[in-house]
Amino acid sequence: MFLPWDSIHANWNNFVINFNKMIYGRGVQTWQITPYNGQWTYFANKNGVLQFDGDQWDCYQLNNFSDVRSVMVSRDRKRIYAGGINEFGFFEPDQSGNLTYHCISDTLDSDFRFLGNVWGIHEADNMIFFQGDNRVIKMLDGRFTAIGLDYKIDCSSLAGGTLYLGTSRGV
Repeated sequence: MFLPWDSIHANWNNFVINFNKMIYGRGVQTWQITPYNGQWTYFANKNGVLQFDGDQWDCYQLNNFSDVRSVMVSRDRKRIYAGGINEFGFFEPDQSGNLTYHCISDTLDSDFRFLGNVWGIHEADNMIFFQGDNRVIKMLDGRFTAIGLDYKIDCSSLAGGTLYLGTSRGV
């Protein structure tokens, strides 16, 4: 007997491939995944930003060699933003196409720099938001604004140009 939803149900996971840690040779913890241009996928991993092109795995580390907690691709700026532990910045291709890291947090005053774990990075209307443990840094036109909270930020999301923060006291 043929059921029409059998073929739909069977095809939903064709594109999912699980890679054993031995294949990509990096840390067992991955916190975020983001695709770029249908050619690359980037992973926020314990050992750095992992780049996968469908065949080869490459790893790019932050200056302080911390775990990478968040990764966000900016198609407009052609950059891969990454956040770790008290460090955030971006990777962009050099003239030969290799990714070069530019640390943003090292250039800032301590009021802006120490975020703890950078769990979320979001982009909207020329603004980049870096969400840490208890504050958010907003970057607009090369200027930074710190938005501090008295409690822990558990998660963040951007919807319709508005940044939402999930905290122990609600959204």
